[in-house]
Amino acid sequence: MIQNCPVVETRLTLSIVLATILAAGVVAGCAGGDAFLPGESEVPRAAPDEHPPAPPPPPAKWELASALPSLKVLQDTYPSRGHGVGDLRARLLANDTAAAAFDKLIRGDHMPQGSVLVSQQARRADGTPDGLFVMVKREPGFFPAGGDWEWVAVGPDNRIRARGQLAPCARCHADAAVDFVFPRPVPQP
Repeated sequence: MIQNCPVVETRLTLSIVLATILAAGVVAGCAGGDAFLPGESEVPRAAPDEHPPAPPPPPAKWELASALPSLKVLQDTYPSRGHGVGDLRARLLANDTAAAAFDKLIRGDHMPQGSVLVSQQARRADGTPDGLFVMVKREPGFFPAGGDWEWVAVGPDNRIRARGQLAPCARCHADAAVDFVFPRPVPQP
């Protein structure tokens, strides 16, 4: 046995100090009733006198919402078949880049980068706005599985609900004949 060894004494002292701190923490936690139970969150609860966390800020407004009036109408009033819930009607809008390419698309083509397509949704019964579904063609490599489109869901208040490389949008639009873009819908009364 090694006696009077400073390394052994230091390790022994450290072990005793750590064990004391651990024991004090367990006792204090049990006595105070705030110890974590198995399966509970490891985030400590706020003390009653502390302020709860602030709610998250509202979603950002879609930056192109103010440009909606300047977009070209590619199709006015058609039944919306894949977006939203309920009996919706839609208008198909496009920026100049998308409008110039839209009707010329053939199998194997791609919409030009910078194209913006907007499906403007409204309730069929009373015309109440129900939001927008937007496709923005980004640079090659942005989202290959989604045709390099950015997908944006915008609420009736023009605030973004979802944005980015949205797999559900890409999965549905993968059924389109050309570049994730469905042709103009057939007009219906």
